[in-house]
Amino acid sequence: MPRRIFSHPRILRQLELYLRGREPNRCPFFGLVEAAVAVPLVFDEGVLKLVLIKRSQSLRIHPGQIAFPGGRRSPGDKDLLATAMRELHEELGIPGERTEVLGCMDQEFTFTNYSVMPFVLELKTPLAFKTNEEVERPILLEVESLDSRSFLPEEHTYMGRSVNSWRIETPHGTIWGATARILYRLLTILEELSEPSR
Repeated sequence: MPRRIFSHPRILRQLELYLRGREPNRCPFFGLVEAAVAVPLVFDEGVLKLVLIKRSQSLRIHPGQIAFPGGRRSPGDKDLLATAMRELHEELGIPGERTEVLGCMDQEFTFTNYSVMPFVLELKTPLAFKTNEEVERPILLEVESLDSRSFLPEEHTYMGRSVNSWRIETPHGTIWGATARILYRLLTILEELSEPSR
């Protein structure tokens, strides 16, 4: 398979058109707590990178896991996009004016009973992170180093139903659960958009 090239800024415009041209699928489970995550992408020194966080070991839920910045919807959030933007600012110190919203992906769920809406964002450079107590450290992953074929399938039972999920090993640790499903979906979209025929 030819090497994929994600290094041209055009790929983010294509991604934006793709996301805005479809209605995201909703979580198939009901009664879950609403939450949202930011899926931040940035061209840093000409390389497309994905920004994640390693969660603090002191957290009660998902301690030490690699995740996207995000959390549950607060009463003051007017919508789930506001939740994602607030969490991005709280966890990584990135204000809304340093971002551009490209669109949202399919809603996911977590095994801790949250429904999660992922919002894909483009960050402006230079990057300047200011983490809070929930974040052990920010993580930058070069998108070109990731491949959807490297994900390992997993099967779980949730609310009495069999559900498919993914897991991938990275230099920063294992990514699994909702984060892996969101990442896998993002990669498959980018791989499709970067095919030579497009």
